[in-house]
Amino acid sequence: MRVGSWSHCGAAFAVCGLGFVAAQAQIFSVDVGASADNTMYAENPGNSNGRGPSIFAGSNAGGSPRRALIRFDLVGQIPRYAFINSATLVLHMSRTAGGPKPISVHAALAAWGEGASNAGDPGGSGTLAEPGDATWSDRFFGSQAWTTPGGDFAATASATLSVDGIATYSWVSVGLSQDVANWLADPAVNFGWLLKADEPDLLSTKRFDSRENLVAVVRPVLRVEYSCLSDFNHDGFVTGDDFDEYVVVFEFGDVGADFNHDGFVTGDDFDAFVAAFEDGC
Repeated sequence: MRVGSWSHCGAAFAVCGLGFVAAQAQIFSVDVGASADNTMYAENPGNSNGRGPSIFAGSNAGGSPRRALIRFDLVGQIPRYAFINSATLVLHMSRTAGGPKPISVHAALAAWGEGASNAGDPGGSGTLAEPGDATWSDRFFGSQAWTTPGGDFAATASATLSVDGIATYSWVSVGLSQDVANWLADPAVNFGWLLKADEPDLLSTKRFDSRENLVAVVRPVLRVEYSCLSDFNHDGFVTGDDFDEYVVVFEFGDVGADFNHDGFVTGDDFDAFVAAFEDGC
């Protein structure tokens, strides 16, 4: 798993056993805009808000929850073999009720859609779903249902943050970084995230600006910081020098050649390095 913070010790500098402290790999940062978002409404299981200016998480005065969905396409945005240092979900909250409430981010486990529905402003109850919309009942309205009404998602939250007043909020965690790394490794399982509050928690609804919001600066952003581990000598470039130096460390059997971080230096590490080297990261 290409997640976390890691530096290698290699023969180009000196091996770890001799007490050398390796240089830190160069860290790159990219802001990715959302590719889809939507809201599902428990009390109106045929409603949606695919093209609306807002998404919602929390429960209304009657205790009926609404859950937000959001997805970021990473292909072409982040190198496939990048090492994920951190991932941060940034959302702007434009309306709130019920004081500070925790909003949890869960990895979605099935594909879902954003159709042409638009509940407008304020949009808190949604509007009749259009073909392809995600609703409380359907992943794609009129064609494919959720296994469990309200969405199929990981039981354990990838991140949780308490939000209160109107402001911009950032969720950052190892869990989010792991999700991003999983999606880079296999884009076919990138179903994005589901946002939910404690349910039922009366009058806990939080409204966040969506990717369709007319104000560009408040739209959702996924901020990813990553390193290119095939830049083995940390000079900011991936060249033949990196390949040659990795081969030396690999043949020596040094821990710095454990490219896949499984605790062993094997041919799998060499194959992983070659793949990342050929990808330029």
